[in-house]
Amino acid sequence: MSECSERWGQTMTFKSFAAMVAASFLTASAASAASYSATSAFNDSYGPHGDGHSLYMHGLSLDFESDGLFTDSGSTASLSGTVSQNGGADGFFVDLSFNSFTTPDPKLELTSNAYASNGGPVDPSTWSFWDLIEGGVSSIIGFGAFSGWDFDVISKPVSEIYAFQSGDGANGKNVGFGLSGWLFLDGRTAFADSVNPCAQPASGMGHICDFNVDLAPVPLPASALLLLGGFAALGGMRRMKQKAA
Repeated sequence: MSECSERWGQTMTFKSFAAMVAASFLTASAASAASYSATSAFNDSYGPHGDGHSLYMHGLSLDFESDGLFTDSGSTASLSGTVSQNGGADGFFVDLSFNSFTTPDPKLELTSNAYASNGGPVDPSTWSFWDLIEGGVSSIIGFGAFSGWDFDVISKPVSEIYAFQSGDGANGKNVGFGLSGWLFLDGRTAFADSVNPCAQPASGMGHICDFNVDLAPVPLPASALLLLGGFAALGGMRRMKQKAA
């Protein structure tokens, strides 16, 4: 093989690998930018209400385990994972789906000085709003001591003046990036209806039942990091060969 052919082959190998790495990096980056770990939100100096839960259901305070995940594609979103008590033995499987929503009012639960209109750091005009997909699509299913507590999830209030909201200060507990939303539950069985902590009343708002979570970007997948490392190594080898030549 001639020197020219060898260099052409090395160049094509480098370009092919570079293209593969770039595509993998962009795909992984896009996925990670839209995927967030969901954990229980705690108050900062702007949080005036009870805290330290992911899901509160009229006296039941539950935390997302390590699988708590919020995904945001721009037009749709989802919140999923396991919320539990007692070290994970008792809890619920959460599976909520959303469509983007542009008309609701922001739900302002922080102290008034948290908001930009009063000189604070939180600007609700930057938030995203999410319409809960109902009709059996979104669910909360019990396990352990809550086995049989199987519910469909309904927007609260049904007028949808408020929706789920995400953004800086949107979790109602602190000014960090997070998500919050009120909900009603509809039992899938007579038993579930009989124990329902968040039933929709004939009138009024009913009991306090809501999600309040901090959101943190999911790290770049390890596979993409390995590819990036390979990219750097191949680039170094190429430079060494050029110097040797």
